[in-house]
Amino acid sequence: MGANNHRSPMLELMKKSIPSKFDGTPSKLNTWKFAVAQFLDFCNMYNPNERAKFAVTLLEGRALTWWRGWSQTAAGDANTVDIDDLFAELTSQFNDIDREMKLRRKL
Repeated sequence: MGANNHRSPMLELMKKSIPSKFDGTPSKLNTWKFAVAQFLDFCNMYNPNERAKFAVTLLEGRALTWWRGWSQTAAGDANTVDIDDLFAELTSQFNDIDREMKLRRKL
C-alpha cells in the first residue's frame, strides 16, 4: 500500500469544508463571511493577517477585481491587511443596501 493511499480523515474533512468563493454578489456576502470565519476557526487559524490572506484566495469575479485594485493602495497593503479590515472593506463595497432597507422597513 503506497503512502498516497492513506489520507488523513481530518485533511479530507477540511478539503470538503472549504467555503465557496465570493464573486461580489451582495446577498451572499454575510453568509460567505460567516462560513470563512467558521472554517478558519475550525483550522485553528487565528492570526488576523493569515486569516485575511486565506480569505482573499476565495475571491473571484467582481470581488477579485475589487481586491486587485484595493490591495495596491496604501490602505490595502496585502501583507498587512487583517481579516476585520478585509471584511469591513468587502461590506463597504458589496453590501446589499436595498435588502437592508427592506428588512428595516419590516421592523
